[in-house]
Amino acid sequence: MIDVYITKGDIITARWYEADNSSLAGVQMKTGLREIVVRGVLRHIHADHPTRHTACRLFVEADDGLWCERCGCYERMVDPKHVIDAEKA
Repeated sequence: MIDVYITKGDIITARWYEADNSSLAGVQMKTGLREIVVRGVLRHIHADHPTRHTACRLFVEADDGLWCERCGCYERMVDPKHVIDAEKA
């Protein structure tokens, strides 16, 4: 079931966690987590097939991303399963 369609130009918010550091001190392994939140304009959608894709990546305009020559802004790659909010621009 599809709740929302996202297209280029929409403003999306994505959130996920990355492992920050690990420690083997004590009996159990401990891992620190860092929350990553990206909010910005969706610039590109890349998939391996137009209708029956098995892999998809979203590229969101973000200040801490990599420079994109095609659209002239900084972008960050986001996994679609990390998108938590979308709104039409």
